[in-house]
Amino acid sequence: IEDLPGLDLGDVGAVGSPHDLVDLHQKAGAIALRQRLPHLDHGIALADRLQSGTLTLNALFDFAVVCRIGAAVALQQQGYPNQARQRGEEAIALTQGIASPYNRCNLFLFLAHFYLFRREYHQANQYANEALNLANKLGFLLYTALGTLGRGATLTTQEQMEEGVLVIQEGLIACSTLGAQFLQPW
Repeated sequence: IEDLPGLDLGDVGAVGSPHDLVDLHQKAGAIALRQRLPHLDHGIALADRLQSGTLTLNALFDFAVVCRIGAAVALQQQGYPNQARQRGEEAIALTQGIASPYNRCNLFLFLAHFYLFRREYHQANQYANEALNLANKLGFLLYTALGTLGRGATLTTQEQMEEGVLVIQEGLIACSTLGAQFLQPW
């Protein structure tokens, strides 16, 4: 991991493929808050250079989007809310041209929780609903459960405490039924 920040597309042979290299930078970026931003920034730069039509409709993750999501979290946690918002907006712009609805749903869920933590409840509600609608439409059961959690959380911020708690409980039950243990503190 210490050598990873210096690895670039010319070093692909050492890790496998260009996509493997971007994946390594994204994973390294998730390790520790203090160390993650340089890895995520490098992952963004590499993914942006690889973007020219390399994603398929069934691609599970778009690393350019995933790295921007991680960078937004790191920036927010380090006290840079404007830069965090910018990275989130960049991720949104990237998903406009992505064929994979899974990536869009992933981003909407992230943004719902991101804006909840920023106490920007109107935007959180908007993204929770977009994630939930897309997940329901396409049958993404886990994302439906997670979107339900986000929707419940936004309801509690809109003076609809009882309904919000019931919706959160519904999301937790759905997560548990699927075997997922996300956001258990709720």
